[in-house]
Amino acid sequence: MKKINKVLIIVFLVLGHISQAQDREQKFAAYTITDPFAYNDGFNIGVGIEYQMNYMYFGAQAFTFPDLNGITYSHFIGTIGFNIHSYNGTLRGYAGLNGGTIIRNGNHALVGGEAGIDFKIPRTNLYIGTGATYHLRGDSKIWGNETAYWRFNGFIKIGVKW
Repeated sequence: MKKINKVLIIVFLVLGHISQAQDREQKFAAYTITDPFAYNDGFNIGVGIEYQMNYMYFGAQAFTFPDLNGITYSHFIGTIGFNIHSYNGTLRGYAGLNGGTIIRNGNHALVGGEAGIDFKIPRTNLYIGTGATYHLRGDSKIWGNETAYWRFNGFIKIGVKW
């Protein structure tokens, strides 16, 4: 247990050090997101916000799928991850870990990761992006299955940076 505590202390010290002095001209980004690959099951949409530094980012997202198999699916997640920006700020690649809750006939856990690429439209504050998530979802109890399941999803997003 003491070894785990030492590792956690080191991880938080490193993250704290990395997050210091990360200057970017446009640190905040807000976006709307959808999974077009799931449109066979109905319309879905979400919104999110991120604080992007040179090497790290933090974010929050709300997403809803109004009629997924007859039951509304919504999730709220928080994300922490690493990103890299091109020299002129046009491209951004990122990967992060996220966790939160699914609201679907009660609350259920959701944990996993995300990765993607954003393209900033030149001479504007707008950007478009694409990526994927891989989550362990706990809402399988709805169908009488007690084990959580992994789910891969793709997404596109449109946003603004300021």
